[in-house]
Amino acid sequence: MGEEASQAKGIIEHSYSLKVQDGRWGVAAAPEDAPLMVQRGEDPTIAVIAFKGFGGALNLSRFDFLAITGLLAYSRILLRDDTRTCYLAGLPPFADDVAGIAALVQQHLRELAPQKTIVIGPSGGSHAAILFGHLIGADYVHAFSPYVNLDPEWIGQFGHPADSERFADSIERLADVPAASRQYYDLRSVLREWNGKTAYSIHVCAKSAPDVFRASLIDGLPGVSVHHHGCGSHRIVTWLAGRKQLIPLLRSENQANVAEIVRGYTGAPPS
Repeated sequence: MGEEASQAKGIIEHSYSLKVQDGRWGVAAAPEDAPLMVQRGEDPTIAVIAFKGFGGALNLSRFDFLAITGLLAYSRILLRDDTRTCYLAGLPPFADDVAGIAALVQQHLRELAPQKTIVIGPSGGSHAAILFGHLIGADYVHAFSPYVNLDPEWIGQFGHPADSERFADSIERLADVPAASRQYYDLRSVLREWNGKTAYSIHVCAKSAPDVFRASLIDGLPGVSVHHHGCGSHRIVTWLAGRKQLIPLLRSENQANVAEIVRGYTGAPPS
């Protein structure tokens, strides 16, 4: 493990999360597998909120996630969905529904007090990245191979057959999410009215037909830009990382020029 990795590991070991004890909120050490991890970075002017996916792209440890995305220096809020409902059933034991997660994230942002906020999410975390980026008024969102409609009926009619088979358990769970969260199934209805701030960058592999189709459903909505990359897999994050294209894409100073960054990619592996 290199010097940068060792330093990053030290930062992660000093992380914390919220817990409830005797009806009061407190601070507790957050283990590697905690559903919530909040850390103040060496560069506190930027906060990254990362919604991890499940059973698909980027099923990595928190350290690996931070390392390959080049986000080690920023403050961060990392979330993992144990309900397997793409965060629509909340974040037990910290939040019971979408509104609860939004309030929790906003509370931590007030504590971290960043100047800019970047929200990211791959695959199963992509819907949440877009949704919560919108709800909290983040500056930038990067969603990789996103699922844009989690309505079980819509998935049954228009979803890819492989997804329906692979995520059958999650689709059943989605039908039982809190009633207040069901209004957020379809991101088209969420994004039609722009929050006036957030820029949404949607990343898909140009040769992955299901991902291209899903992205097309929100393409053209206010603040949304869809970027097609020269790959053919749902695992676009690892593809970009392997070509050293992910870090410049997420670097804070490049957020106003994401389209130029993407156009500069050749698709060739690094030398």
